Parts: sequence; C-alpha cells; structure tokens
Amino acid sequence: MKQILHHIALWCNFIAPRSWFKIGAMLSTILLAGAMTQANAQVYKITIKNAPAGANDIHLVFTGTGGGVGGITPVAPTPAGQVITNNLNGWDATWPVATAAGDTYTAQFTVIPPTFAVAFNSGFWTQNGVNIKNIAPADITIQIIGNVPTMPTWALASLIGVVVAGGIFYIRYRKNRVSL
Repeated sequence: MKQILHHIALWCNFIAPRSWFKIGAMLSTILLAGAMTQANAQVYKITIKNAPAGANDIHLVFTGTGGGVGGITPVAPTPAGQVITNNLNGWDATWPVATAAGDTYTAQFTVIPPTFAVAFNSGFWTQNGVNIKNIAPADITIQIIGNVPTMPTWALASLIGVVVAGGIFYIRYRKNRVSL
C-alpha cells in the first residue's frame, strides 16, 4: 500500500506535465488511501448440529451484520440442489433430501463489513415450510475463517471517474502539443 501511494505521489510531483494531471493524481491518491482504510469483509463458517429427522430447510438470523450477509455457500447437507434465499441478516436454505436425526448443517458466508461481532440470533429447522424444531444456541458454532479486501462502491466509482477525466485531459494535452 505504501509503495503504491509513493509511486502515485512521485507521479504527481515529477512526471505529471500539467496541473490538471497533478490534481487528478492527488485525487486518485486520496481516494485510494480512503478506500484502503475501509473495513474488510469477513468470511465465516457456521456449523449447526442436531438436525431433526426429516428437516429439508433451515431459517437463520444473525446480529452484528449490518444487513450485509452475502456470499452464502452451502457445504452440508449436500450443496447440490440447495436453494438459498438471502434476507440481509441471515438466510433460508432448502434442500431436496431430508436430514436424518443428528445431521449437521454447514455453510460459509461473508459479512461486508461487519458492524459488530456477528452472532446467532434465531433460527429453526422446517419440514416443507413447517417449523419442526428451534435451533438451540448450544448447537451453533460460528468461526471467522478469513478476510476479503473490499473497496467501497463510492471509491471505485470516484477512482474510475478520476482516471477517465485524466485520460481526457491527457488526450487534449497531447493534441494541443502536436498541433503547435
């Protein structure tokens, strides 16, 4: 990160031929630095044990997500045929083959960015949409398994705008130099 900012700062001060380029390069540096200070997304793994016999879907709600649950990847029961419906603070998952008593549900999900410690709030197992067992907090394990660097949408859009504007100014500058 420091090397990138150093190179952009050098470009600003020594290479940029016109003041517009210097302004564009400084704005790029500021936007890049601001974007890199944003929190990373965290990847979680959730394991829920003690499924009741016959369950073919699960409903989960978490706290601390800021409404940013995404990237839900089912692991078990077999991910093939699972349908995931995201409800911002959790999800509903349905699968074609009913569980046996004591089976485990496992999934990975991403929270962008987590606002507080992500924790289980509520959930239940269902059979064809009918609640057959509430999930006990003791049956849940949530682990952070990684971080994913993110760039906020505003920073990405602003950075693209600065690069496009810099390109336009550069083309106009080169055109004016050639015609002289």
